[in-house]
Amino acid sequence: MRRPRSIVVLIIWFIWSAGQDLDNIVRHAMKADYYVFSSNGMESVFFFLVFAIFLLNASAIYYLFKPDKWGLYTAFGALLLAAFENAVALSLAIRDLPGVREAYERGREIRGLPVREEAMNMLFTEESMYYAAGIMLIAYFLMSFLVFRNVRYFREGCA
Repeated sequence: MRRPRSIVVLIIWFIWSAGQDLDNIVRHAMKADYYVFSSNGMESVFFFLVFAIFLLNASAIYYLFKPDKWGLYTAFGALLLAAFENAVALSLAIRDLPGVREAYERGREIRGLPVREEAMNMLFTEESMYYAAGIMLIAYFLMSFLVFRNVRYFREGCA
């Protein structure tokens, strides 16, 4: 059974995304995203979004291996909800860049990773945050394009 290369790319993307979601769930206390939501009293929203995105990503993986029309909905849903979560996190982070920076630095230190002051100064600016958000949106758009391009795969399966 041969899968198109674009399906292989999507499999890799969704497996990576599901892994990131699982990491966010398990190690949430070390994550800057959790800090952003919790500092705004939105811990339950964080967990709801992360669990929902994880389930959609896992479902998308299943449908990439077992094509079905529902795979389109789960893949698009995962991408759309993840983009929404990132947009909300960005809008909350912009309000408290020093706090987000501190949470990020603390998370790196706990994991034994280096914290370079010059890098932190470049990363935690409004401009850098918007630039990163732009790159993220481009990635979600490209993955959505690949899903759309493979509508036939989801409807007819792979031969």
